Amino acid sequence: MSKAMTDLGQSLNINVTPYLPVAIPTLPKTIEVNPAPNTQIKKKDVCLFARDEKINKVRITETNTEPFYTFTPEKLKNYFKEKELMDVYTSVIRKGKEYFFHITIKITSKDAAKNYGHISKESMMRVQFITGNSINLYCTEDVYGGTETYTGNIVFKTEYSINNENVKMLSKFPIDKVGIMWTSGFETYDIYNVDLIMNHLSCLKKI
Repeated sequence: MSKAMTDLGQSLNINVTPYLPVAIPTLPKTIEVNPAPNTQIKKKDVCLFARDEKINKVRITETNTEPFYTFTPEKLKNYFKEKELMDVYTSVIRKGKEYFFHITIKITSKDAAKNYGHISKESMMRVQFITGNSINLYCTEDVYGGTETYTGNIVFKTEYSINNENVKMLSKFPIDKVGIMWTSGFETYDIYNVDLIMNHLSCLKKI
């Protein structure tokens, strides 16, 4: 169209340049690039397992052990300035259709056995939720402290059975406190990782 008008203008000796259509520059095509996937993964969304095996045709699955709480009595806090008297870790185990609360208690004291004694079979652990409700779990066997290599810490490893009703409670509500019955007496601990057990139970239910 532009060439025909130019030829006509030349034959009539008329400047037709002002009447020619203005060329619109061709823009490069826009390429949609999907944003990079979010590489930040919240810890609670990650399910990690310490074991998944079958023993006598029963599937046993255990979540990775994680820190649960720490504790130092008020009267010892001046002594334990850069560490805690007690570091406690937990995982949840599913054996077939049964659930167990596994707790590892490390005490930085050679006198732990004298001060705490041991945890007896059927002794109670009271779990108090942030709602104010509480449940009682019971130890599956007698547990005595053993000495940890290199550190000298006294370590107690114990399991508490969780019935179906308590599984529902632990899956639904964050934990505020737990109380453990030692042979020396009952002691209560504040929980900072309040949704840890909820997350572990959620992971076990996915597999």
